[in-house]
Amino acid sequence: MSRIRTVIGSIAIGGVLLFGARVGNAAEPVTLVVGVQPSMNDIWAGVANGAFERHGVKLEFQTFTSGPAMFAALQGGAIQMGIGGMTTFYVARANGQKISWITTTGNLNQSDACMVGPNSSVKSPKDLAGKKIGFVQNSVVNGPLLEVLEANKIPKSSVQLMNLAPPAATAALLAGDLDVACLWAPFTFQIEQRGGKRLMTMNETPSGGWGVSGYAISTEWAEKHPQAVVGFLKALAEAQDAYAKNKQPAIDAVAKVTGIAPDLAKKQSEEVPYFPVKDTITPGARVSMCDAAKGKGLGVILDRATKFFVEAGTLKEKLPYDQFLAPKYAVMAFGGNCAVD
Repeated sequence: MSRIRTVIGSIAIGGVLLFGARVGNAAEPVTLVVGVQPSMNDIWAGVANGAFERHGVKLEFQTFTSGPAMFAALQGGAIQMGIGGMTTFYVARANGQKISWITTTGNLNQSDACMVGPNSSVKSPKDLAGKKIGFVQNSVVNGPLLEVLEANKIPKSSVQLMNLAPPAATAALLAGDLDVACLWAPFTFQIEQRGGKRLMTMNETPSGGWGVSGYAISTEWAEKHPQAVVGFLKALAEAQDAYAKNKQPAIDAVAKVTGIAPDLAKKQSEEVPYFPVKDTITPGARVSMCDAAKGKGLGVILDRATKFFVEAGTLKEKLPYDQFLAPKYAVMAFGGNCAVD
């Protein structure tokens, strides 16, 4: 793509960090406000190398510390996109939030973990009876945690389950007010820095974990700006290629925007693998949307999560997956065919 002149800048306005570009006489890029948490994601490589601007999308960021606050911002229109665990966004969609899932890229199951404090008497999941456990309700650690309790014949009534955002759970654990905190990076790293340990990671739970993360977008916004969604996905694929070659620019970008310590971002970059964006519409891929309604690809995780959430009373009934998964944008971006049902 030929360019006469490119000017790339970043400015802070009202607590939102903007990354924008003006390319020659090209049309103004479409602005997309993205909700993020202080955590490494593949998006940051594209922020660092200008991939999104090259594909006509100007990103703005708002930082959150938990999913519920991000969902409220999505619902209210303060942001148009959120990054996080797929099953959490599925519950939000099933409960009426008009969002669409456009791609799954993060494999968090070897990073998400239940942590114990420096001098904990809890040495294995069998020791959880009678303990206080903090976690975010309906998050990617919720179901696997309950699977562990069931596998060890520990009734829910014998533990105290506390719905706490990760910063609060981290502080409570380190203060000795919690026995176990189930959460994700960078909070797991912060606990380790203070002498805490991993009791178990989510890939050690009976199901192997539900921790796949990715990108949910306002359905209304996506339908109004389909080419911007296509451009976002193309840019994200380019970002993954850049990230595979050099992680440091992404580490610098996420630290600048979210305030995460660079050393924690670096550690997370070494621990979390990513699925290629194109796997979204690749039949047979673990995170494929193709035939998800038939129990394939993402359907494996969604089936397990739906069963749990219905039994727990979080959902009244299963939401058809084609009302949540939106492979059409990846098909527009990369070609091919993919149907959820």
